[in-house]
Amino acid sequence: YQSEGNIAGVIIANNNRELLILTRTSPLDKAQSILVNFCNGVSAEGSIKKYDVNTNLAVIAVDLKYLRDTTLDYVSVATLGSSVNNGLAGSLVIAVGNIQGYNDSVCYGMITSVGNVVTLADNQYKMLTTDIYASQSASGILLNRSLVSLITHIIIVIRRICCLQSVYLS
Repeated sequence: YQSEGNIAGVIIANNNRELLILTRTSPLDKAQSILVNFCNGVSAEGSIKKYDVNTNLAVIAVDLKYLRDTTLDYVSVATLGSSVNNGLAGSLVIAVGNIQGYNDSVCYGMITSVGNVVTLADNQYKMLTTDIYASQSASGILLNRSLVSLITHIIIVIRRICCLQSVYLS
């Protein structure tokens, strides 16, 4: 059985053994195998390295021995920014990934709030929200000059309009 599910992720590290990719956990819950598709069309098997169900974040590893140098030359590790409340409210951001319910979608908008706190079983998490409309299964990243946030949750507001909400990377 092959799933049709797709999620976006971002390469956060290359430790010279594997590429580490940050993504959402929930779509991976019932996966028997993971196939990572890179932007140059190359695919490689991945495995879940770590995950956190509270934040809905997972790290997927792709062994470098399965990737050619041409793919490694084509991809790069993301530059991580800070989502700490340093004037981000009102900043323009670009959402890249599976935002509109299909692969490779790009949207733009503004960070509308950064002061939200969500309390879960193990901790309190800072959240930011945008005015970017998205599908309920959206996944991807928010960028300004660098990676600001991974899209992890979608909040439904009046008239079933979806707005993105993300966990801070700090």
